[in-house]
Amino acid sequence: MLRKVFLLTVLLSLTVCAACSAGAEEIVFEEIGVREARPTDAPILSGSLNPMIGESYQYTVVNAGKVSSLSVMIYPAEDAPSGGITYWPNEGIAITPDAEGTFRFTFAEVRPYKIEVSYVQNGVSGSFYEIVKSMDPSDTLGIKIAEVARLCRQSGAQSNYDIALWLHDYLTHHAYYDHSRTEYGPDGVLLKGYGVCDSYSRAYQMLLDEFGIPNHRQSGTSRGERHAWNVIMVNGKWYNVDVTWDDPGTDTVPVSGREHHEYFAIPDSMLGTDHDYDITYPCNDTDASYYAVNGLPPHAADSAVSDVQESGQIGSDTITVPAGEYWYYVILNENGSVKTCYSSDLQNEVVFPLIAGQLSARWWQESQGSLTVLRYDFVYDSQNRQLVGTRKESSSVSISLAWESWPVYADRMAVHYTLDKPCNDLSLRFRYGPEYGSYWTGSRHLTGLEGTITFSYTEGSPCRVALMSGNQETEALWAAPAQDNGNLFHLPEQTKTIDSEALAETAGRLVRIPDGCTAIASRAFAGMDLLEVVIPASVVSIAADAFENCPSTLWLVVEENSYADSWADGRFRHRTIGGKLLD
Repeated sequence: MLRKVFLLTVLLSLTVCAACSAGAEEIVFEEIGVREARPTDAPILSGSLNPMIGESYQYTVVNAGKVSSLSVMIYPAEDAPSGGITYWPNEGIAITPDAEGTFRFTFAEVRPYKIEVSYVQNGVSGSFYEIVKSMDPSDTLGIKIAEVARLCRQSGAQSNYDIALWLHDYLTHHAYYDHSRTEYGPDGVLLKGYGVCDSYSRAYQMLLDEFGIPNHRQSGTSRGERHAWNVIMVNGKWYNVDVTWDDPGTDTVPVSGREHHEYFAIPDSMLGTDHDYDITYPCNDTDASYYAVNGLPPHAADSAVSDVQESGQIGSDTITVPAGEYWYYVILNENGSVKTCYSSDLQNEVVFPLIAGQLSARWWQESQGSLTVLRYDFVYDSQNRQLVGTRKESSSVSISLAWESWPVYADRMAVHYTLDKPCNDLSLRFRYGPEYGSYWTGSRHLTGLEGTITFSYTEGSPCRVALMSGNQETEALWAAPAQDNGNLFHLPEQTKTIDSEALAETAGRLVRIPDGCTAIASRAFAGMDLLEVVIPASVVSIAADAFENCPSTLWLVVEENSYADSWADGRFRHRTIGGKLLD
């Protein structure tokens, strides 16, 4: 459980005033380049802890509007033998921040500097300081930081949120956890590609500082071990970011494909499920959490959909299903792999309401084979950990199926579908064989309102693609695929009649008669080794012997209720397609 203790930083008691006597004063510190946490309403200095010499850096005193008499002094210093630094109070440079608490400074030498902030708050004078260590831009780490910052700017990221997310993803994709526990500095993950939590958090802090994003490093324990992460400010609010735990610890290469965003910009209530720490900057909001901003990945709600379908409650006024560990499927679908998760509550307060929203956007079939669908408004009941749906409306579904091209070729058999409502249990099933239905090669779930599903096989025999509602067929397309080897015979589009014996004894197994043709004369196709002929509704006259001596296995593809549909009865196998045949 989090201990919500708002610590008064010891830095206040260590502050050395600029009015001290002339001469050197020694300051003892734990380490350079580490920003200490301060009370949430106190002024906080945001800016680079490792600035490059010769460049102008922007700093901001966060919470400047909550204080008065704000002033800044910057003192050059040097390392002291005792392990602290020595600075000269009489050599300080006075800085006056603007109304927003912002100022700029150019560091001239590679050395430590003391930045001291003085102010009055609630009638009481206060001050604090931070120690920064300027760097030479030609140093390897400085070059790397500048390179990463340049890549981030080139990415188009502009808002603090987008920049913080890009830097987070850069680290998780270019580093992995150091199980030997030898790399603690920022150069570990930035230069060597591996490091422990200290390395991740220090590197992230340096990169955030490069963009002036307010932040600090937070320490505590996680999963029974000492741990460090970051707290960042976005849109005036604080959020936790644990880059280390977003980069799975089982990796042994920098780019694993298993990185995720569970711990990006989350509140204390979420982080506290597996972190224990003293809160210095309270993080109370979920609105910047990765999934709250970017939504759920495709199919993240599949498990919840299955639970609703299998509940047997579709059709009733209310549907209630227990909320499972759906956050797990969010991670699974985000990167295509399974991550070992430690707490089923980590993302629930964000993910469950998003899952409920996805369920509310769906239409549900009350029974298999039915294309009358229902809609429910789902909400997440956090007290009982349930998803509750209330019946809202019912409607019919409009569905259209069409071959992507005609004739259909074995290596590019694509069916295009359109729906006017997203239904939960529709699929296309593909069958083929000399006598339709002999073989079943699989089905594909319809995942959106419109799409194309491709089936491939090389048999060349007639095939059927059926729309399935559950296990019930509702409508179908059929065809005999061409092999694209010269067997396809296209008649000219301007053909109006096919004269007597026009194609008799010629080669070609698949024939497409163009729309607009009206008549097929005696023995027009006599003696052809035909597999399939497509006849449009415009044909209103067919001679009785038009297909004399053609194979008994011939398929005629005709439009439903057309003249050819009636003529083929008792003569040849034929399949109808509702509506107009495709061009």
